[in-house]
Amino acid sequence: MLTEDTIEKLRGLTMSKRARSALEIMLERGTVTTKVLQEEYGLDHPPRAIRDLKDAGVLVGSHRVKESGKTISEYFLEDVSAPSPGGAPRNPIKKADKDRIVAEFGGRCAVCGTASNRLQLDHRVPFAIAGDPPEWTGDTAMPLCPSDNRAKSWTCKHCENWTTRNPELCQRCMWCHPENYDHIAMKPERRLVVTAHDKAGVETLRWLEVHAAEQNKSSSEVAIQAIASYQELG
Repeated sequence: MLTEDTIEKLRGLTMSKRARSALEIMLERGTVTTKVLQEEYGLDHPPRAIRDLKDAGVLVGSHRVKESGKTISEYFLEDVSAPSPGGAPRNPIKKADKDRIVAEFGGRCAVCGTASNRLQLDHRVPFAIAGDPPEWTGDTAMPLCPSDNRAKSWTCKHCENWTTRNPELCQRCMWCHPENYDHIAMKPERRLVVTAHDKAGVETLRWLEVHAAEQNKSSSEVAIQAIASYQELG
C-alpha cells in the first residue's frame, strides 16, 4: 500500500494529461487492466498512458491476467519509497535521462550496435542484484534493442549469479559491459555480432551460412576458423 508521502510525490510529478488520468485511476483502484482503462474510463491508447507515466518517473509494475479468455496486462503502482535490493531508495528512470543516455550511444543498441527508435534503457547491473543506481548515466544504464533486452533478461535470470547476487561479477559480464568483459553469464565466452547492411555484406554472410552448413558446422565455427587462419598469416 502506498504511503501518503508517496502519493503526494506522485501527484507532484510533471506528466501528460493521459498519464495523469491513468495515475488517478490506479490510485483509486489499486490495479487496473488495459481493458478497464479503455472501456470503463474511455482512456485512449492505455499502453501509451502507462509509458507516459514511466517517462515521468512513476514506477509502474505489471503482470498478465486472464479476462474473458484473453491474457491482458494489469498495472499497479510500486512504492518509490520502498528500498531497492541494494538498500538504496528507488530512483526511477525519467525520459530526460533516457534520451540523454541513448544520445550518448548514438541512438544504437549497446550490444549489437543496431540503430533503432525502439531502444529500451536497462540497468547495466540487474535491478534484482544491485537495485537502482543513485544516478542514471551511461556507466549505470545501457540502451538495448528489444531483442537484446529480452536476451539479457533471460540470460541474467538463468545465471548462477542471480542466486549469489554479486554485483562485481556482473560488472565483468558481457551483458553489463559489452565493450570490456571476461565472461558471459559466468562462462568464459566471447561474442561477436556481425550485421550486414549492404548487398555485398549480405551475400558474404549468406555464403558463410551455406559454407558452414556444407561442413555441418555453425557459422560461428567457420568464422572463428577463418580468423584463426588469418592470424597465422599475420
